[in-house]
Amino acid sequence: MNIHPYAGFWKRVWALLIDGIILFIPCGIIQFLFMRPIILKVQMQLQEGRASFGLLFILLIYSLCVCAWYWLYRALFESGKHQATPGKMVLKIKVVGQDGHRISFWRATGRCFARILSANPTLNFGYLMAGFTRHNQTLHDLITRTYVVTEDWEPGQPLPDHEFQKKYCIISIVVAVLPFLLVFISAFFLSLLSGGIH
Repeated sequence: MNIHPYAGFWKRVWALLIDGIILFIPCGIIQFLFMRPIILKVQMQLQEGRASFGLLFILLIYSLCVCAWYWLYRALFESGKHQATPGKMVLKIKVVGQDGHRISFWRATGRCFARILSANPTLNFGYLMAGFTRHNQTLHDLITRTYVVTEDWEPGQPLPDHEFQKKYCIISIVVAVLPFLLVFISAFFLSLLSGGIH
């Protein structure tokens, strides 16, 4: 019996990176071969104060296709037989619901879009939460009541509580805020220097 079923922080990071590469490859190829000329043309038109409705419509359709690709990739894999995206499969981890069973397509869809809250509005702090929450959950796990566990964990096995890691919480906050703090401090000192020069 596996008494430590929760997927660790670094396993989740590596799975995220693998999935990111898989998601990016087709989009990157299409954008480089087909969309780049259109994007450049639209930028030139906007600088000239005009824009072709047809080109803007193509960009809109492309953006919707990228969103659909991202959504279906995550929702279909995480609600499917393996309960895991390819990145998670490589790291031998999977997604389960509160009951320990496979989640539905719609819960996987909610989990996919809840990732938005784990990223931009929280400065990626929502992802870093996996390093210190009781069940190694990210913000989108908490929102959708899901867990990421090791591949060999089966429903019926106990889900033990982990102690809340206060030190990792503090480290995560610092890591999330530090880049913005450094930019602010640099801008402050540059403004002082430029003021001193004049």
